[in-house]
Amino acid sequence: MSKYAQYIRKNPLGPKLHDEQTADILSLRGADWDGLPLVIRWEVVDNPFLLITAPHSHEFHQFLGFIGGDVMNPLDFTAEVELCLGEEQEKQVITYTCLVHIPPGLVHGPMNFSRIDKPIRFYDIALTPEYRRIPFQNH
Repeated sequence: MSKYAQYIRKNPLGPKLHDEQTADILSLRGADWDGLPLVIRWEVVDNPFLLITAPHSHEFHQFLGFIGGDVMNPLDFTAEVELCLGEEQEKQVITYTCLVHIPPGLVHGPMNFSRIDKPIRFYDIALTPEYRRIPFQNH
């Protein structure tokens, strides 16, 4: 083994969390890499489905990336994603390539890939070694 081989993870495939996901998922969990404060999932979304069913929050920063599927033209985003933010569940309709910051404590969800004309890329980046949800209790 080389001196720096420990810094390379070959074929970092992760589990598919939904039956609607047809492409392989790339995944990195900091808990599996010396407890680094990071969890990343790279996914291709090629058909509509409800990814997050219930509002929740986290105790860490999270970043969501919605990117067109053409690697040579990432702004070619031909889909619609509905993402609710805040305790009042204000619906954001995403129809363009963008990044979303979810700060600690911000309630978010549901999230629905409501229309997919061409495959898109979805990135979920959490600054924590273990991804945990705190269910939102609407009082």
